[in-house]
Amino acid sequence: RVGPAHGAHAFLPHRRRAGGARWQRVAPHCGNQFGAVLDLSHRIVYLRPSRPGSEVSAGIKSILEASGWKAVGMTLARNHLRVPAEANDVPCHLLVDTGAFLTALDRNFAAAAKIPARPTYATANGVGRSGGNVGLATFRSLWIGNYQIKNASASVIAMDSRMIGSGTEAEVAGLLGVEYLALSSAIFDFVSGSLYLRPVGRH
Repeated sequence: RVGPAHGAHAFLPHRRRAGGARWQRVAPHCGNQFGAVLDLSHRIVYLRPSRPGSEVSAGIKSILEASGWKAVGMTLARNHLRVPAEANDVPCHLLVDTGAFLTALDRNFAAAAKIPARPTYATANGVGRSGGNVGLATFRSLWIGNYQIKNASASVIAMDSRMIGSGTEAEVAGLLGVEYLALSSAIFDFVSGSLYLRPVGRH
């Protein structure tokens, strides 16, 4: 069973000889090493003693796509998972963050993509220097790979340039939060580097 996670890190109960269980983090590169499959909606992670062959991922892909899931390719950069995206038809990448309840966009990216944000009374504190006043934006669509979320919404904050990798090949425009991952019954296949998402109406 999966406990709290951050940045697609899963925390699993790990037994000790005495004193009960403690939580042990499973990072994305470990998920790749052990051929992990993370089923977010059911809070289950499947592990194997050794990394399985590509035929396992092919079987997973066949089963899930037949049931309405769409595969989105993930890349690992700076020990974080990224997915290709489009916000308001502007291409970008988002960091997959299962520790963030809401999807968030960097304020500079939102302005460049002409995504207006209305002010709220909320403030945010995050990794590094991210934080400050929080805006709320709604826009026509958010694409995650070839998976579309219509009438999308996201919080807009000033994100730490180091956290989002500004000016690097690993730069992201924001965070893909757990609300859309959960609504889309997200399944992570670390062997093939695929994130599977399914429209709400297909559940």
